[in-house]
Amino acid sequence: MSCCKPKSWALWAAMTCLIVFLSACTLGSPSPLPSLLPATAELLPSVTSPPPHFTPIAASSATVATSTMAPTPYPPPATVVTPTPASSAYPPPITVGITPAYPEPARSPSVAATATQVSERPPTPLPPFTNAPTPLPTSMRPDGISTIVPIMYEMHDWENVDFQRRFPDWGPLGSWMWWSWAQIEPQPGQYNWSMIDAYLAQAARYTVTLASGEVIPKPVAISIEVYPDWGMDATPQWVYERFISDAPLLGGQRVGWVVDPDGPDGPCAAIGVPRWGDAAWERRFDEFVMALGHRYDKDLRVNSVWIATGLYGETIEEKTLNGCRYALAQGPNLAYWVLHLMDTYRQAFPTKPLFVINSGGWSIRRETAAKAAKLQPPIGLKLNVLAPDLSDAYGYKSLAGGGKIEVVNRYSDTLPIAFEHAFPPRPADAYWSIMNALAHRAVLLDFNYPDMFEVIKSIDPIFPLWRFVDTHLGRDATTTPDVWILLRETQHPASLYQEWSSGEYGDWHFFLTRPEGIPENNTVAITDMRSSEIPAPARNHIYGAHSTRRTDQATGNRYMSFDVDNRYLFWGQKPIVVGGTVGYRIEVVLLNKGNDQISLEYRNAAGEWVSRPVNKGPALGPVDDWVTVTWTLHDAYMNDALPGGADFRLDCMGDGDEYIHRVRVEGFRWGQ
Repeated sequence: MSCCKPKSWALWAAMTCLIVFLSACTLGSPSPLPSLLPATAELLPSVTSPPPHFTPIAASSATVATSTMAPTPYPPPATVVTPTPASSAYPPPITVGITPAYPEPARSPSVAATATQVSERPPTPLPPFTNAPTPLPTSMRPDGISTIVPIMYEMHDWENVDFQRRFPDWGPLGSWMWWSWAQIEPQPGQYNWSMIDAYLAQAARYTVTLASGEVIPKPVAISIEVYPDWGMDATPQWVYERFISDAPLLGGQRVGWVVDPDGPDGPCAAIGVPRWGDAAWERRFDEFVMALGHRYDKDLRVNSVWIATGLYGETIEEKTLNGCRYALAQGPNLAYWVLHLMDTYRQAFPTKPLFVINSGGWSIRRETAAKAAKLQPPIGLKLNVLAPDLSDAYGYKSLAGGGKIEVVNRYSDTLPIAFEHAFPPRPADAYWSIMNALAHRAVLLDFNYPDMFEVIKSIDPIFPLWRFVDTHLGRDATTTPDVWILLRETQHPASLYQEWSSGEYGDWHFFLTRPEGIPENNTVAITDMRSSEIPAPARNHIYGAHSTRRTDQATGNRYMSFDVDNRYLFWGQKPIVVGGTVGYRIEVVLLNKGNDQISLEYRNAAGEWVSRPVNKGPALGPVDDWVTVTWTLHDAYMNDALPGGADFRLDCMGDGDEYIHRVRVEGFRWGQ
């Protein structure tokens, strides 16, 4: 669950009034729908369009050359060359097969006894849809799957900020904006599209410059909320008044269900939730989503649609507030409806990138992810949980398969992944969380304005994080400019939670891995950064905020070996010194502790060992702090020729262990 949500009823109302004022609140005519939905609330058939290509703008493809050189044994380097420096430990837990955990609920459940008033009025029939055409925007595109703009987005951008003009030194930013069902359909079949259209028209006048230099209109993602904040049932009142005779009254408004943890006489306040699980309510919302898709599926001004369902738009089934535990889902009703709604959205938006916000409980997260992968085109996963180290990243026993990162790791190669922040606006938290997102193949990030963006920009003197985000969001092994690995370990082992859950074990890697099981390569994870092993300056640096790894020369493990993904554009290419065109820059962030040496080792095209040692100490940079060392190589031949199929390794030289935070490899062509 995110730490930054819709601010309050007052802000929501103010935002609504502002938008209404700007757009004059013109009610549009009912839109013609491609076809009416079935009369029941059963699952809708999914469309059969070809799968989407979630290719980021300015991405490129590459042909990867392969090598036939076989790995060699484990001798120490025989050839020593003078250096020219410049100043997953554990595999993830096994994921079990996915089986539905929710039976289909009764479609007409009764209201629990609460201190509410129940209406006995019979429902008023819905007037039939007419086919009077509604004018559509001119910014339409032909059939086909649109692509996601892989940048950071501002959550709740109700101001519709021209970021590039207001903050020219920031990187590219898009917007996520939402409206409530009640705002857009104030009467049955009458849609107030003017609010959304006015927002999109304004955003289209702004420009965003991508990392590639391409200039595009400001990207916008949209959502329709039915439960945007605590107790805020955003269902139009006419739905309850006309179609659900037993909809209870709470605070003078009809709501779907009343949730009161301790009854009318207890201290816990009663709240309302939408009427998920009710066939009449679901039917009305299905019709609304189909109308929404008919209008905006091919609208170029909408870059993607995020499927909002439960509290805050997330699949939250229960929540504690002021010591009171609220069951918001009404048994399995929310889960069943979310799965159903994913079909409806995909039918309504056959060509638009969709994300389901599935940050809720273990089972619903597992099942929505499985459903997203089966739809055609598939639906992306958006988790509003981004943090440096999640205690429930993986699940075990009955929770297996539903961990927050466990779900991402299962589908990150096949589905687009997005994150919203759940970390405070502090430099160390921002750095570690964003590296977490990138390592898990995020295509977009949804953050709060302005706090998060100011913090991200403030890190530039240490590391150009925003630029790093822009060059790695949405990239794969063939399109990334470089490959990297961040050496770390979780602070939430399974033993801490009685083997029910844990954090994510091992390194975070972006197409650069540290193979396990290679002799003399076992590492030691440092999770207590307050340990005497870590000097105070390094401990207080953003790199030292969470964990790191070191060699273990005391047990004969003096190396850390690394393997470049064979799909990387520069892997297996002939080096410059033997007539090829490829060189490498290898950047290592290490702890400058002691006056010993560290060496980078690899093989050249002749199969000879090459060692490039560097002396640590004051000449290398701040002592007892993290420093960045870069080797520029014109003779390295990366073709899995090191022990264990690795491409290069770091050697502590037996004169003191090395503490490594991050390793990055960037290939380049001769003359670059």
